[in-house]
This record gives sequence, structure tokens and C-alpha cells, in this order.
Amino acid sequence: MSILAIFVRALNAGIMLLLPLFVALAWTKRTKASWRLFGIGTAAFIASQVLHIPFNIFALSSLLELAGLDASESVGALAVIAIALGLSAGIFEETARYLVYRYWLKRESAWHEGIMLGLGHGGVESIIVGGLALYALAQVLVLRGENLGNYIPPDQIELAQAQLTAYWNMPWHTVLLGAVERLAALSFHIGASVIVLQALRRDNLIWLGIAIAWHALLDGIAVFGGQSWNICTTEACIVLLGGLSLWFAFLLREKASPQKDTEPLVTPEISRIDYMVTSKELDDSRFG
Repeated sequence: MSILAIFVRALNAGIMLLLPLFVALAWTKRTKASWRLFGIGTAAFIASQVLHIPFNIFALSSLLELAGLDASESVGALAVIAIALGLSAGIFEETARYLVYRYWLKRESAWHEGIMLGLGHGGVESIIVGGLALYALAQVLVLRGENLGNYIPPDQIELAQAQLTAYWNMPWHTVLLGAVERLAALSFHIGASVIVLQALRRDNLIWLGIAIAWHALLDGIAVFGGQSWNICTTEACIVLLGGLSLWFAFLLREKASPQKDTEPLVTPEISRIDYMVTSKELDDSRFG
């Protein structure tokens, strides 16, 4: 263990904790978007997880078990599990976004407001993950030089020691991939929020379906790649999808209609009447 190893792990957690707040602060200064939208995005994510996590634990896992699917048995089984988990995340999170737009933000449906909602939705996820990373660092620092037998059962000491060794032996660039992944996920949530917003603005639920499918693809790749590919390949795919999601968001930006400064403020008919009245007043005043 070195000072550099501790610093890199603290930096990784710090980026995940602070980056969403800095981006949201910059966005509010640029667009005057309300922090209320950030808070509502946060609430939407938390509400979706209140239902999503129990569904995965008690319903989806049981269904996969009844289907006889085991990720360790075959690539096909892993692919099905990844798709199922991805769809589960997409349905719960994107539906939560849609319901927020429809029933909570009826008057706040501008493009820049959708961006702010996405910052809140993805931002709180990043903050939670960053908090857990910081907590893990604090734990391993507390356990440094301690007798593990004072904290865990004897039959688990060997496993715990192996986990601690793996934690400290992780290369610095691998550690920082956590922050990179959160940045990609934040970009994804910004794009997904703008895509779902189109379901309301265009009155077409196909856009909600697109957001669910896009979310399922991202999470499915994360699950499948985490079990089948090396970490750099998996993270590269996640970064690519996050970048594409952000690009989609800017493609869907509303173009402001140009202001016609030369357009008359009154109709020609009214202008003629005003001219006639003004001319008569001038004549009357001239000839008294």
C-alpha cells in the first residue's frame, strides 16, 4: 500500500461524488435551469429503485431460476440473463422518468430542463456509487494492520485477505475506470431523459419504448461484458453508448425560431387608420 494507491482511490470516489454537482452547477449558470429539476431527477431514480431492486431479487431471479438459466453454464444463458436485467432496469427507470414528466413537470418540458432532470437522475446514482467507494476505502484503511479475526469469522479470514490484496493490487488506471463509467452513465441518463421527453412533446409513446430499449442495451452489455470480456473492453462499450446518448440529446435540441425585428407590431389596416387620424390632428392644429 502506498500514498499513491490511496490517493487514486480517493480521487476515483471524489470524481463520482462531485462531478454531477459541478456539471449541474455549470448547466444552471448557462441555462438558468432550476435545481428543483435536479432534485426531481434524483427522486425519480430513487423511486424507480424502490420497486426495481425488490423486483429483481424476488421476481426476476425466481423466473430465471425456474427457466433453468445459469450464467456460468453457457454464453446463451448469460445473454438471456443480461437482456432480462437490462429490460428490467429500462422499464422501471424510463417509466419513472415518463411519469415524472407527465404528472409532475407538466409545465417544465423544455430541452434544457430535460437535461437538468437527467443530471439529477444519473447524478444521484454516481453520488451513491462514489459514496460506497469512499466507504470501502475507509474500511480497508481501518483494517490496515488489524487482526481480521477480530472482525470476521475464522472461516472467512482467508477470503477477506484475498479481497484486500486484490483491492490494493488493482492498477491505478483500472481504479479510475469507475469514475469513467459514471461519467458515461451520466451522459447516458442525460440522453435518455431527453428521449423520454419526446414522448410528451410529440405525444407518441414510441419514444418511451426507444428509451427503454436503449437502456436495456447499455445495462445488458454491462452485465454480459462484466462476465465475458476484460474490463477495458466492457468500459469502452459503455463509454461509446454514453457518448452516443449525449449526441442524441443534442440532436433533439429544439431550434429557436428567429425573431423578425422588422415585422410590424400592428396590422396595415390599423396603421392606415392611425396615419389618417394623426394627419387630421396635424391639419387641425395648423389651421386652428
